Amino acid sequence: MRYEIGSRQIPAQRKTPDAIELQRLLHEMTRAGCCACVMEVSSRAIDQKRVNGIPFRIMVFTNLTRDHLDYHQDLETCFETKRMLMDGTLGVASSALRVINVDDAYGRRLQVALQGRRVCTFGLESAFHPDIFASDMDLASGYTRFALRGIFNDPTTCLVPLIGRHNISNIQASAAIAREFGMKSGAFKAALSTMPAVPGRLEPVHCGQPFSLFIDYAHTEDSLYHVLATTKPLVKHRLHCVFGCEGSRDEGKRHEMGRVSAQWADLTWITSDNPRQEAPEQIAHDIETGYLSIRSDGAKVLIDRCEAIETALKEARAGDIVVIAGKGHERYQEFAHTVVPFDDKETAIEALNAMGYGSPESIEERRAS
Repeated sequence: MRYEIGSRQIPAQRKTPDAIELQRLLHEMTRAGCCACVMEVSSRAIDQKRVNGIPFRIMVFTNLTRDHLDYHQDLETCFETKRMLMDGTLGVASSALRVINVDDAYGRRLQVALQGRRVCTFGLESAFHPDIFASDMDLASGYTRFALRGIFNDPTTCLVPLIGRHNISNIQASAAIAREFGMKSGAFKAALSTMPAVPGRLEPVHCGQPFSLFIDYAHTEDSLYHVLATTKPLVKHRLHCVFGCEGSRDEGKRHEMGRVSAQWADLTWITSDNPRQEAPEQIAHDIETGYLSIRSDGAKVLIDRCEAIETALKEARAGDIVVIAGKGHERYQEFAHTVVPFDDKETAIEALNAMGYGSPESIEERRAS
């Protein structure tokens, strides 16, 4: 996770900076000649007034799932917080464009609440009559092809080197933004065709191994479901899932994430993920309880995250897919009294190198490249 100002990259600790830091970054952007800023605004940031006074020109609602419930307590409060930004309660002009995913039930509620505002809807489900939709979807192992409808030169055939239905939804939202800024169909298609993988978001790792490996930030039951549901149809043999749950955060999702992995993965490796003040064994037990409510086989608890990753990779065979979920772009493991460096991708690469795959270049050389 990072902030970018032109060619400059600044490591980020939060999705949405605090108000003072955010204004400083926006000031730096204007001084650097930037003419647009794209930012993620969390519900917590809205509640803490970090974005008050910012004249958003376009706002996108993708979905609302279980996250930050240790802060908001329930999804309804989270929804109302997001609604206040979208409906102008916090001062956003009525002329701003609201782009809404109507596949999501909360998105459909938001659409109703925003009647009279400038709204563009998108979605994959035709039953909800989105303004922007898709057809002829080809979800392959290394790319996604589909026809973008309701915008530009309808239909616009899109080819993107990313996988998953959720990426089609993201591209639909991007198309609405691109049109608002005057981008034409050809330029939009060209940008999609060279789109790089987002670090830690279904990021493929290739070291010459005969199975596929993906690193993903999935840390809720919904995001884990989407990652496993995306990769399951692509697997030729077995789907492995390595994940844990954070300590000192929403405890309720542990049981549900265990259930999701039991339903979709053939083999599950339950491990630790930022246990903080909690015992990692207890967190793993909570996850395992959810898993066992679905099935009794296929799961193993390995508290040491490095060991879990190494074991899953050693177990993988030709045609398998291994998903390492939870950290994604993060490069640390947080315990009660210390934070230690830990990078899922680097750990996996080192394990694959030790197994004889890939070049044994150093971590520093890989990061430099």
